[in-house]
Amino acid sequence: MIRPLVIATSFALAAPSAALVERAPDSHLAAPDAPVVVMFADPVLVDQACRSAAAPVPAGYVIMACTRDDIRAQIMPNPCLFPDEFYASLQCHENAHLSRKGVPGWRH
Repeated sequence: MIRPLVIATSFALAAPSAALVERAPDSHLAAPDAPVVVMFADPVLVDQACRSAAAPVPAGYVIMACTRDDIRAQIMPNPCLFPDEFYASLQCHENAHLSRKGVPGWRH
């Protein structure tokens, strides 16, 4: 199942901030225990790719990234387009969705 990160479009496009990214519980902040494939794309393409398989997303919101735990893959925006702190928070959030040592990834 796709686990998307959804952020209001107006905030995401105007001023990305780490504060916009929901922090995972501490129990899910460890680094993934197995390799994960990260696919980078333009933010518009990320939204389109993740939206096609995600649960319905409210109007006015955009999907910033998503994780497929079953195939250990993430679709992430081009990191060069975002401030460092925001991107680190985004990657940390997505990593939390990955299963580790038999423990299911974080769900929200």
